[in-house]
Amino acid sequence: METEIETLQKQIACMQKRLDNAKVFYNNVKAMRKAQRDYFSTRFQIHLTKSKELERQVDDEIDRVEGILHPQPTQQTLPL
Repeated sequence: METEIETLQKQIACMQKRLDNAKVFYNNVKAMRKAQRDYFSTRFQIHLTKSKELERQVDDEIDRVEGILHPQPTQQTLPL
């Protein structure tokens, strides 16, 4: 049986992981916006490529979180 302290430790670890995920997301969005600004001020292809890669990472994270917040119902197949 899990003690109260063990339960609290697990909850803290879970909260820390969420905080770490939020920091990574924030840093990716910040870097994406910098790459976008760099591209629009210089029109260098390297900045556009970096911007698109960061946009994909941000979009993937948004999709991941959307899947958690709004899971799609699973479709069951009926035997024929």
